[in-house]
Amino acid sequence: MDLSARLSVALADLSDALEEPGCDLERRLDSLCTALTNAVPSFIGMTITVAVDPQEVRFTVSSRPSSPRIATSLLIPLSALSPTPCAGTILLCAAVPGAFVDLAADLSHAIPAPLDNFVHDAHDGVTFDGVGVSGLDSQFTVNQALGVLIERGHTPETALGELRRQAQLVGGDLQRVAEQVLGTVAGADTRVSRGARPGCGAGRWPRGPRA
Repeated sequence: MDLSARLSVALADLSDALEEPGCDLERRLDSLCTALTNAVPSFIGMTITVAVDPQEVRFTVSSRPSSPRIATSLLIPLSALSPTPCAGTILLCAAVPGAFVDLAADLSHAIPAPLDNFVHDAHDGVTFDGVGVSGLDSQFTVNQALGVLIERGHTPETALGELRRQAQLVGGDLQRVAEQVLGTVAGADTRVSRGARPGCGAGRWPRGPRA
């Protein structure tokens, strides 16, 4: 399998992971980052933005401890990578102008997807700060809150709908609502530890489905 084919598999694997509850997303991000560095030596990092109504969840992955100036980028819609609908984008950034021209053509053929689905140099305002992954905490918090609501009788779909409904009441802040849901569990656990009967509101925090 050539490099572009391996990279297209890694991109599709990440896209699937965004839809998969309980997956090791950080490992998938690291794997994709390695594949991109092999394909484009001047690769700096990437941002993955997933639309989670009423807000966006964004992961940032940087491959360098001190990122140089971004000279070019390639924007890829997640919908081009997966047969299931997934609203969002992956933005790849590099330090050398034109670094993604050949890669875009190769990925267009390997995925396959129309070449005009890949947008060059749409990186205004994007920055990277050190090596690593950021942005996973918000998604994990939402997943935990979904798990709590499912334990209380919701289906995955109605649990997400309830979080969205409550978020609209507080300016669209989905993470804030998720933290409030988890806070009710923490409070119940505290009451149980002080002698309250088990089963009176205490709960586990299982990983719920992707928001």
